[in-house]
Amino acid sequence: MSRIKSDNHHLGLLSGYETQWIHSGKAETITITPRSTEVVLLNGIDVNTTSASAVVVRDSAVGVLATLKASIAEGSYLKGYRVKGNLIVENPGGSDLTIHFHNR
Repeated sequence: MSRIKSDNHHLGLLSGYETQWIHSGKAETITITPRSTEVVLLNGIDVNTTSASAVVVRDSAVGVLATLKASIAEGSYLKGYRVKGNLIVENPGGSDLTIHFHNR
């Protein structure tokens, strides 16, 4: 099988899901849209430093998936979610996060 580099320099298979990540360290809302009619797979959200404020994770087709409370400890959370619509991560306090996902 052929391999390509993703936008984030991770290797992925052309015929399958491509692993990607997005880093957020400022107050922002991140929206990840599926590349096709497939779902986005959320592999986890890493809290790199203790969270400054609550972080809300949404599926645009379903609603709120989870809320990471303010002052949550460093670690990896929310592994293995299948998102039917857009994956939306609201980071209003600028917490230092890394969002890991697969996207077709």
